[in-house]
Amino acid sequence: HPDVRIRNRSWQLAILENQKLALAKSSEPALPAYQPTGGYPLKVLVMVSAPEGSVRLDFEGEELRLLQAFAPLMEQGLVQVHFTDDGSLEDLKAKLGENKYHIFHFSGHGVFEEKKGGYLALEQPHTGQLHRATADEINTVFQEAHQKDHRPDLILLSACQTAQGEDAADLSGIAERLHRGGVPAVLAM
Repeated sequence: HPDVRIRNRSWQLAILENQKLALAKSSEPALPAYQPTGGYPLKVLVMVSAPEGSVRLDFEGEELRLLQAFAPLMEQGLVQVHFTDDGSLEDLKAKLGENKYHIFHFSGHGVFEEKKGGYLALEQPHTGQLHRATADEINTVFQEAHQKDHRPDLILLSACQTAQGEDAADLSGIAERLHRGGVPAVLAM
């Protein structure tokens, strides 16, 4: 949609104003049913990032709801859920090097700043201090994983302002830049 204010609204508010608004960036009229590239079980990697000094989020509650939602599929051996050891780029890189994950779920803080773009609030390894990870830094990790055929097919950013951009012609938000960097699909807030 050409109006940034519409694009940055929640789905319900956007759809009320324009019932023909499409929130997917795809030229395909209907997306085909998803088939994991590596077969089943579907592997989900979850990263929770809570840098020192950041506003505390209910990570435990989100993790519990995620595990409860996947429980029936996990019992059938159709899904595996793994967690990173911390919220650092280094740990993400290590986990992606070990395994092929179909979905990467990030839970933490996202920030969008006019003229600067977006970033995820990750952790510095060993110290837990804030690391403002840009999409370019994150894309580097995913591109390295792609060389081993380990890049996830979907990234879910459970973090504020991750879908936000400055204008329709030049989106500088984290989700758009991840998608432009080669990630097949990004779901963001």
